[in-house]
Amino acid sequence: MKKAFKIIGIVFIVLLLALIVTPYAFRGKLMELTKQEINNTLTAKVDFDGFGVSIFKNFPDLTVTIKQLEIVGTEQFSKDTLISVDKLLATVDIMSVISGDSIGVKQIEIVKPRIHALIAADSSANYDIMKSSDVDTLVEVDTSTTKFAMQLEKISIVDAYIYYGDIPANMSATLDGMNLTLDGNFTEQSTLINTVISIAKLSYKMDGISYLKDVDFNLTAGIEADFEAFKFTLKENKMSLNDLDLEYNGWLAMPGDDIEMDFTCKTLKTDFKNILSLVPGVFMEGFEDMKTTGKLALEASLKGVYSESPETYPSFDIALLVENGMFKYPDLPKSVDNIFIDLHVSNPSNNLDSTIVDLKKFTMQFAQNPFLISFFMKTPMTDPFMKASMSGVIDLESMKDFIPLDSTTMKGIIKPELQFAAKLSDVENENYSAITALGKLDILNLYYKDADVPTGLTVSNMNMTFSPQFVDVQQCNIIMGKSDVSLSGKLTNVIAYVMSDQTIKGALTLKSKFFDVNEIMGEDTSEAADTSASDEPYEIIEVPGNIDFVLQSSFGRLLYDTYDLTNVEGKITIKDRKISMDKLSMNLLGGSMLLTGFYATPLSEKPQAKFTLDIKNFDVAQTFKTFNTVQQLAPIAKHLNGTFSTKFDFSSILQNDFMPDMKTINGFGEVSAAAMGMKETSLQTFAASNLKQSQLKDIIIKNVLLFFTIEKGALKIKPFETSFNGIKTIIEGTTSIDQAIDYKIAMQIPRNQFGGQANSILNSLSSSAASKGVDASVSDFVDLTILSTGTVSNPKFKPVLGNLTSGVFNSVKDQAKQRLQHEAQAKLDAAKLQAQQEADRKKKELEAKAQAEKQKQTAAAKKEVNKQTDALKKDAKKQLDGVLKK
Repeated sequence: MKKAFKIIGIVFIVLLLALIVTPYAFRGKLMELTKQEINNTLTAKVDFDGFGVSIFKNFPDLTVTIKQLEIVGTEQFSKDTLISVDKLLATVDIMSVISGDSIGVKQIEIVKPRIHALIAADSSANYDIMKSSDVDTLVEVDTSTTKFAMQLEKISIVDAYIYYGDIPANMSATLDGMNLTLDGNFTEQSTLINTVISIAKLSYKMDGISYLKDVDFNLTAGIEADFEAFKFTLKENKMSLNDLDLEYNGWLAMPGDDIEMDFTCKTLKTDFKNILSLVPGVFMEGFEDMKTTGKLALEASLKGVYSESPETYPSFDIALLVENGMFKYPDLPKSVDNIFIDLHVSNPSNNLDSTIVDLKKFTMQFAQNPFLISFFMKTPMTDPFMKASMSGVIDLESMKDFIPLDSTTMKGIIKPELQFAAKLSDVENENYSAITALGKLDILNLYYKDADVPTGLTVSNMNMTFSPQFVDVQQCNIIMGKSDVSLSGKLTNVIAYVMSDQTIKGALTLKSKFFDVNEIMGEDTSEAADTSASDEPYEIIEVPGNIDFVLQSSFGRLLYDTYDLTNVEGKITIKDRKISMDKLSMNLLGGSMLLTGFYATPLSEKPQAKFTLDIKNFDVAQTFKTFNTVQQLAPIAKHLNGTFSTKFDFSSILQNDFMPDMKTINGFGEVSAAAMGMKETSLQTFAASNLKQSQLKDIIIKNVLLFFTIEKGALKIKPFETSFNGIKTIIEGTTSIDQAIDYKIAMQIPRNQFGGQANSILNSLSSSAASKGVDASVSDFVDLTILSTGTVSNPKFKPVLGNLTSGVFNSVKDQAKQRLQHEAQAKLDAAKLQAQQEADRKKKELEAKAQAEKQKQTAAAKKEVNKQTDALKKDAKKQLDGVLKK
């Protein structure tokens, strides 16, 4: 986060300097040059719409303004806006501009900045946008020759929104509605900086726990700044978090690369009500009228040195004590009583491994039901030791008597009785005799419903027992809306999962009579809903990397999107960021399917899917309506009726809506059908009207066995023989990803089916062929090929005498032989394609390893460069101090 603030700060300084040097007479032309120069400095894309210089806003000084500033990342962050600013203003001393010796900046104002800083899963940061050469240049610049003097008197930020997310650390912070004002004479060696900061909604979340949520933060402070020693001392100040008022004393100094500090903090009020205001959901309308009793004591200290190399941290001590706490809402009948909290977090050294967290007691009582928690942790960095306990009875239905629930409905009993104590090393070495883990968790007749769970959630019965080796889920019956789930089995490695985020393992049995994913996810599969929600963005469902579950699954009926599945049975494995299905059988679309494959979400890559489908007797019309890929790859299916079977292997990158990215589909397979009807295709219309073959208006296709491959979304159908109303037919061709088609349909039409106008057409074709030296003599059967080109939506047809396909019309015996040859060739092609895909995968793995090694070496080199530039930064800071004093 420190690096993020540094880089974002440099970005704003570069932008301000670029604005100030732009002469007014050429601002239109130089605005584009400014953009170009900024983009030469940053790896990100920078743009802005408005640019101006005014003498009226802060007369007699000049005001330089830039409007609608936007900074967008590159590569994986190319669709992310890092910074957007409504207006950026700098007030410049007009006399310094006229003299030209040293341009003085007096005030900086940033209006409505929106900053979205993110560290991705692969640890890359979207704010790392400074070109390395430019960073070095900034460090080594000779400040004695600069034309700028920061004669700052005021810095202000208006209505900012700042988000910082760290995916590897599972942490995020949000500052919404932030206003900041800094007043002082920044040109003096020492000055008093009057600081006012307000944040309407401050939130902080880590490991799924919201420590602060929409907290109203305010700070008013006097800061004595010594720019010579780079030391900042807090004077009179007041800070508040909701209703909790705090007072800080101390100082912070940066004489070199390290940060030295000595701070103390304590509460100004001692009422329990003040800290209660920080509990999410409590600080709301009516909080002022809440009745409370109890005493509060909160003290904290932070003293020492923070250093990146060697890594050291200041010592700290935090103590929170609540005694005899009670609160009662004015409109509710009962109070929460006997609230005691005794928490001490300390680290007397500069090593984080010396940290001790000791929650001796946290108790509260709901009517006659007490609830108790204790927790202790030490040596968190080397070999964490944790000790915890939880016990009590929670009657959810009675919660409405203590806490306003509004539209939330809760019922049921939760009874935890848990004890735990272990070192991580004992857990990893399976030294179970040294581990304490016992107790149970019972949930009886739980019901929960709110705006986020509108269908309601019922847990009729859940029993879990705990031991050092495993957690036994004896029974868990859940109903959500119309859906039911029964779950049982064992979870192992639970303690390591809790202590150090290691992989939790499980062998579970999952059963359901009816499961409606659409209802649970709040999806509407109607056509009206599809059109209205088509532009809504989807979020990728990430598969956790620290879960290893094997689920023996059975669903009587499963609804997902437009799929209606019955008799779903098989093994589902969740492991290594991948959901795998092993011979998952199901019935749908009038037939059956056996599914083997996986859905995966690798780090820093798009979701991937690879499946083998063995389908029997699917209805063609239903299949076309259900699968978008069929609509894209085989649009002819819209005009077919009947059933078919297929064996199909494919792999693809998935888009955010979980649909395959067509240009990444690779696969192979076969399709078979005893008979299918075909109506109203453009091919039939052409044959009936142009070739006068009216018998082809309605076609029965018999004995279909075709083999196909898909490469990067392009479908290739190998020549296969079938029959159109008894007419021998061979078809082959391709459908490209852009929907361009190139097909050959060869037919062996009996001569007696040509008559009248058809004979005229046949004679014309024969003459045309003869003129080209082709023997087109007509026998009892006429070989005729229709060439189909153009696109799926606009096909072009051309008839040519002869069989132009690579297939051969055969006898029944020869056809059987040919089919065996096709099958053998298809298997050979499939093996080749699979081998190629495996080779590509291994190549990608090797490239990834090489890249990782390169990054490792680069990181080591960068660390050495940073070490070398640290000394330069020291000198640069001293020279910068000289500039600030000008």
